[in-house]
Amino acid sequence: MSEPPLPDDALEPGSVLDGRYRIDGVLGGGAMARVYRAEHLGIARPVAIKVLHAALRYSRDAVTRFQREATTSGRLVHPNIVTVTDAGMLPDGRCFLVMEALDGETLADRLEHEGRLPWRKAVALLGEILAGLRLAHDHGVVHRDIKPENLFLLRGDASPLVKILDFGIARLVEGVAGGSRITQSGLTIGTPLYMSPEQAVDGEITPASDLYSSTVVLFEMVTGQMPFYYEDPVATMKAHLNETPPSLQEIAPELDLPEQLEEIVRRGLAKTVIERIPSADSYLRTLDELMAAEAIPHRGLRLATAPPVEGPSAAALIGVIPAAAPPPHEATVLVRPRSGTRRLVIAGVLIAVGIAIFAAVQALRSSSEPEAEGPLAAPAPDAPARDQEPPQARPETPPHDAEAAPGGDGSGARPAREGSARAPDPAEADPARAREQVKRWLAEGNRALAAGRFDEAAAQFQRALAADGNAHAAQAGLAEVAYNRGDFARAEQSAKRAVALAPRVAAYRMTLAKAYYKLLRYDDAIAQWQKVLELEPSNERAKKGIELAREKRAP
Repeated sequence: MSEPPLPDDALEPGSVLDGRYRIDGVLGGGAMARVYRAEHLGIARPVAIKVLHAALRYSRDAVTRFQREATTSGRLVHPNIVTVTDAGMLPDGRCFLVMEALDGETLADRLEHEGRLPWRKAVALLGEILAGLRLAHDHGVVHRDIKPENLFLLRGDASPLVKILDFGIARLVEGVAGGSRITQSGLTIGTPLYMSPEQAVDGEITPASDLYSSTVVLFEMVTGQMPFYYEDPVATMKAHLNETPPSLQEIAPELDLPEQLEEIVRRGLAKTVIERIPSADSYLRTLDELMAAEAIPHRGLRLATAPPVEGPSAAALIGVIPAAAPPPHEATVLVRPRSGTRRLVIAGVLIAVGIAIFAAVQALRSSSEPEAEGPLAAPAPDAPARDQEPPQARPETPPHDAEAAPGGDGSGARPAREGSARAPDPAEADPARAREQVKRWLAEGNRALAAGRFDEAAAQFQRALAADGNAHAAQAGLAEVAYNRGDFARAEQSAKRAVALAPRVAAYRMTLAKAYYKLLRYDDAIAQWQKVLELEPSNERAKKGIELAREKRAP
């Protein structure tokens, strides 16, 4: 059976590209480029060469994306990221890049014929994906399109098992080189089935977006399905924004999955960035903890030997000598294999340790404090308390007057123990001074917000709220911080609180309307902008917002 004819712009087998690479055949292709099997003639090494389609050679966005893949991949050297070794341009203007040759298949191909993978295998693959992303994120690069088609599984028992492909739509965290963003039709930023909520609404893209997409991939590997799937891509993006993802067990109830894996997926698919696992490194540690916990056999009860612990024991730290200490070279612990029973044993151990510590602390207190009938009784008159004046040198005070109880500084105040109530803040005793302090925090927060220092701004607004729970300007400030970070769900929450506290402040409703708009809740956005116009009839931004939302809402 003869092979199908090559497309008109395909490179012929046997042709030599750039004087160094002999084309041996076509490996595959996509919407932007075709990939060839080739050989580097100078060193007789097999390579893969990706060549831009001829029809796109005059597209600035396509060329920019292609060149970005070359430069981004070239700076990322890691076992779990495909290695790019060369790049250039053909005489007809088509860009090409040269990559290491890989033997295997994409994760999409594997899932196509296997349906799903054992959860331990899925976790192992995810670990390698995260290892590659950790390096990319450390270099300020966000992939933005993590999906099975861009994850290549090497054949056999090779190490590594996974290579991340296609950094063509990656961007630097600080911004895209050249300043333009790819938004043309056919060159979408990300894939709706795997998009993070912030990607779906064109929010701020951070490494957290890649971690969200990686968790979607984990979900698909374990269950064989995506957490959200609609034929309409917009409906899928809305689901990522607003719907609660199902658990793994809901999709595949027949699987025996650890509860810790469910918790990892739940955190990984959280709507807001702040609720997700914070980094690839932290994600990897979480996976390590899961695998360590599940390495325990599933039957019976066994004694496991823990490695020796450096430093003093808890008993030594609180001054208690155990009645029968284990040998110094090892510690014996009781381990239950099943996760539910294991948690009961651990809880029991923690309770027992807490009781021992509490008893030890009470023993220390009874040995260091004078005996008393009441909670604040004075020392015996014939033995002045340590570091205190004799009782007769102080005026008599009622034994239960905490402010006048015996103290060591002659002031009549009892020395505060660690963990006891702090001394009152002068600002709390002076309402006017407290209000001024809240105003200062708000002003500092607004200055930081205007300068783009969002962490500092959030800290100042939180201080203001801690001092005055009704500080609606602080809630509004937190809403603006969240909005600028692309966390539109949190922006909505904070803006609604601000509006509830001050319903006639148009600026708060503007922020709430913007958040609704970004969350694709156009009717809610229009309603808020209309309320703004009731308060400020000449507000042009509200009028423009209503116009845009109605256009988006139109079928």
